[in-house]
Amino acid sequence: MGFNVNPAYIAGEIRRAGRSFLIGTLLGSTFWFAGLATGLLLAYHVMGFPFLSATDYLLFNNPSQVPLPALPYVDMLLATSTTPALSIIIILAGIIQLFIYIPWAYITMSRALFAYSFDGLLPEKISEVSDKTHGPVRAIIVSAVIAFILYIIINIPQSATYAYLLGSIGLFIETLSVFFIGVSLILLPLKPQLYSNSWIKAPMLTLIGGVIAVYMTLLEYMTQPVYGANTPIAIGLAVALLVLFSVVYLIQRLRKASLQLVFKEIPPE
Repeated sequence: MGFNVNPAYIAGEIRRAGRSFLIGTLLGSTFWFAGLATGLLLAYHVMGFPFLSATDYLLFNNPSQVPLPALPYVDMLLATSTTPALSIIIILAGIIQLFIYIPWAYITMSRALFAYSFDGLLPEKISEVSDKTHGPVRAIIVSAVIAFILYIIINIPQSATYAYLLGSIGLFIETLSVFFIGVSLILLPLKPQLYSNSWIKAPMLTLIGGVIAVYMTLLEYMTQPVYGANTPIAIGLAVALLVLFSVVYLIQRLRKASLQLVFKEIPPE
């Protein structure tokens, strides 16, 4: 959990969040990018960028034309083109990777549902904390049910491809949300009271925000088309999700006049 935006979900539950968050994010990002770069370079060297790009595009845009009985991801392609011993290792690595995702998924999803409920966007029952475990048990149960349903969907061949397409759309929306974080940093110096306790001041905030916004723009339009996130159907579904979330927010805001107060301050560490 030491990379991406995921540590923000649990920053309020760990000791010395300021120091741990910074070190964990930087070290995690470094190791993750190093491993990703190494794996991609090796895959491109063995199979070639045109082949992998064409395979991914076909998989996400016209999966019926893929002449294989299973989804042609890199690990499967590597496993079928090497020795049986190495194939077993590659397959086992993929299985272990799925188990690593479990704690990350239920922690981040349950904390997100807890926050939505606590802020008034979801029913209040979801944010109730157990007196026995001191954790959001109901949010964790809801997360587990959603995860189980998604697990079934991605393991049915007829729906797996479309599930992964939705995953790429999720990446599209996540990248877009980080873009707006960069824009917020650019504008943050206009309200100095919000960062008075931060050791990073303007104009460094504006510079960091500009770098994030530019990087996310390049990531959105230069790399995502390979994975189908910029296709018409993907953009349409992404817009539909954003509209749905906006409608839910507006409905809850009409029901609860205090909802707008949630977004007027940054919670303390």
